[in-house]
Amino acid sequence: GWFVCEDQACQNRTRRLPIAFSRHGPICPACTRATLRPEYSEKALYNQLCFYRYIFDWDYAVAKVVQTEERSIVKKLNGVKEAYWKLKEVPDKALATSGYSEVNLAKLFQASASLK
Repeated sequence: GWFVCEDQACQNRTRRLPIAFSRHGPICPACTRATLRPEYSEKALYNQLCFYRYIFDWDYAVAKVVQTEERSIVKKLNGVKEAYWKLKEVPDKALATSGYSEVNLAKLFQASASLK
């Protein structure tokens, strides 16, 4: 994992965790004004959101995981079901605005179209 300085002017990147800490985190050794934050890529964030959407998918869990005999018991848990739906709304909203959820086929095959 890489650490990046919060200060836009500094933008120091390092893998080494400095010894100096403040209450907000490790102090940047280059500028000594800001703290270092872990760098997190967009792809890793997208994968994490997909995982949360999968974890909180109540309907999928009932259909695939719960045995047939237990489904009648699970269907009576309306409060839990609504809580899972609310939890699933958060990654769904974030993924709906994400550019990773859309594939532009025209741009994808643009190189092969220019070869003709």
